[in-house]
Amino acid sequence: MSGAVAKDVEVRGAHVDAALEKTSEAADPLCELALDVLGRQAEGHLLYAGASLVETRAKAAGVDADDASVAGHDVVALLSEGPTDAAQFALIGALAVRGLDLSDDDSIRKFVRHATWLELATPYAPLLTAAALLGDEEDAARLWDALTPESTGDTPRATAIAALHREVLRRAGRSDRGEDSNASEDGSSVPAGVRIEGSLQPPPRSGFRGFLRLVSGWALLTWVLRGLGALVGMRRRGVLSMVDGGVKLDHQVEMFGRPVREGTRTMTLSAIAHAGRTTRFPAIHLLVGAVALALGVIVGGTAFVEGLRSGETILLLAGAGLVLLGGGLDLGLTVLWPAKQGRVSVNVSTRPGRSAVLSGVDEDAANAFLDALARRLPK
Repeated sequence: MSGAVAKDVEVRGAHVDAALEKTSEAADPLCELALDVLGRQAEGHLLYAGASLVETRAKAAGVDADDASVAGHDVVALLSEGPTDAAQFALIGALAVRGLDLSDDDSIRKFVRHATWLELATPYAPLLTAAALLGDEEDAARLWDALTPESTGDTPRATAIAALHREVLRRAGRSDRGEDSNASEDGSSVPAGVRIEGSLQPPPRSGFRGFLRLVSGWALLTWVLRGLGALVGMRRRGVLSMVDGGVKLDHQVEMFGRPVREGTRTMTLSAIAHAGRTTRFPAIHLLVGAVALALGVIVGGTAFVEGLRSGETILLLAGAGLVLLGGGLDLGLTVLWPAKQGRVSVNVSTRPGRSAVLSGVDEDAANAFLDALARRLPK
């Protein structure tokens, strides 16, 4: 399994809840093994540990074949080969949380450090799983005290850690420590932890510069170069988050799942000229359906008429089949297309002419971010 594949996996609340239910009766040695292996992965900044290490740690923990199966999954094999979907990542994370000793301060500090890296760099969600499992337990107070919801620096990593810890505390019902808010011009309060993340894209060009890019072939060349970069594992990720007095963009270039360059930029509220969201090709399925129907009628109708004229049965059947195929595609794409919300692009532009464009943003998160930004902008 490659890092690029795992980056596309997202563990959601439903996955966590299902994993906690499946692991409720898991053997203690298996939970301790999952915690141990994930900790070693975090120390080495690895997506998965490898068979040799997992087998050695499994023997040391006393995990046998009878204990290794949870909900039909061989946990030792999952740890060795690496999970491949959100449910498997959530399962391993739930086991690791159940293996945590809440009475040992040193174990808690290590867990917070390891889990924070895993949460930010991999699909694992151990901290959010801990919030779902331990939020109401008094024994978990030491765990929540070990989190740092206030940023300890102005680096993108420090900001991301603080935002993550605030969200964990909020989900654990401990938002009295983790809640930070900024007042807008009209006195309303907006959580500072509101953030969105996605793929960082170049801003769209309009006017004469956009026309020049098209006719010169520069637009095509940049598109080809971005495509080649994607093929070799290059990704440009960005995070837009609320900060005091504005919006901060943390951006990172990744190669094969590992960061190679990062930076940050802050846009003050007074400099923001425009913020909005767009859905790429929202009616593309309607267009494809209409084209399919038209081609089916034209080509199929021609074949059908020619079959009638010549008496060729195969032409009659082919013509009728093409008409039915075009109509079926049109029906499927215009009527049966699943009515679900997708992902959108968010564009924040400043007055000097600079823009930050994130694509692949969850639509609900984008709406929440833009609503929060609108309440903070000067009237």
